[in-house]
This record gives sequence, structure tokens and C-alpha cells, in this order.
Amino acid sequence: MQYFRISYSDNSNVIGATFPQSQKANHPVSVDDPLHLWNHSIGMPCRDAILPELIMHPKAKLTDLISSSTTGARLVFSQRLKDLLDSAIDTGMAEFLSIKVLHEGKTESYWMLNPVGFQLDVVDFERSEIWLLKSGAEQKQQFFADYTAFLEKIVNTSYPEQMLIKRLEIKPIIEKDFFAINYLKDGLVYFVSETIKNKILNAGCTGIDFTQV
Repeated sequence: MQYFRISYSDNSNVIGATFPQSQKANHPVSVDDPLHLWNHSIGMPCRDAILPELIMHPKAKLTDLISSSTTGARLVFSQRLKDLLDSAIDTGMAEFLSIKVLHEGKTESYWMLNPVGFQLDVVDFERSEIWLLKSGAEQKQQFFADYTAFLEKIVNTSYPEQMLIKRLEIKPIIEKDFFAINYLKDGLVYFVSETIKNKILNAGCTGIDFTQV
């Protein structure tokens, strides 16, 4: 099966004349409040978090996937896109949290995806290119037979050293339609199967680009 990385569209005809589309937000609580979204780490549940209200830039268009500097690596998408992704996301791997988006004076209902699990088990570690970094610079290429060996290395690696999957290879046969992988160059990245990609395109969802793995 073919897999595709989900990326935010940067086509001005689609998203408007600015990127990200949302660059500001209304914060119901102080950013120092433990309940504020920013005080909940990626990979951890945040159902008790108080989410900001995203403010669309005046030059931005409303799309099914919205790029936002406020939510960072957490995806923000429409009800239509949520319905397509809902059944594809394994239980326990992510949370869907309701979030408000202010656009042209109207409040729109959207969803934020908060990942609570990363599917490193889909990585073909023998074929992927992996490096040990120190202060961001490549130090030595690493070789792993499987996910267990990689995880053991992660546990024994501390800042300023870190691991980087420089070239990602997915296992030839897996049964997942959506997954998230960290330790990549761009940090946390989301992927969908060709089946889900085609459903998204056929539904006419906007604001999304796909890159084949």
C-alpha cells in the first residue's frame, strides 16, 4: 500500500494570501495557567485543557485543514475532514477536541487532533536512514534491526543528543490508514494511506497537500 504525508497547502489560491492561516488567538485563560493548551505536551492526553479560539488572518481563507501557529503540531480540521479520518485513527492513538475558529466575524466549529501515540512500529528500521545528532549536527549514522532496538537507544539518549530518522521507509505490509511518526526532520508528521487520501480528494477537502513516502 502507498502512504502519503499530510502537509498544509501553501497555495494562495486555496488558503489565501498568508501562511499560516491563523497567527493569533483569543486565550480564555492565561498562557501560564496549567490548563492552557500550551502546558500540555504533545503525546499526552489533554481533554482537560482549555483551548484558545483561533483567529483567522484577514487575508486567509477558511479551509478543511487550517494551519495555525497557536496549535503547532496538532492538526485543526473541519467536521467534514474529521468524518473521513475518524474511522481511520486507531483508538487510543489520538483525541478529537472541539475548537473554535473566528473567521470574518463568525465563529466556526472545528476539531483539533491531539496525538497521544506515535506509530514507530510501522517504520522499516533496516531500510531507513537514522542518525545520532548532537546540538543539531549529525554525529554518527545508526543502525537498528527493529523498533525495540530503536526505542532502547531513545531511552538512553539525552539532550543535547537526539535521534533523527533522516530517510523514512515504511514496512511493505501494514494495516493502518492513518498514523503519526516523530523523530523526523520536521518533528511530528502525519501519514495517510492511499485509500484515505483518495477519499479526502474525492470529498473536495481543501488546505491539504500530499507527498508520497
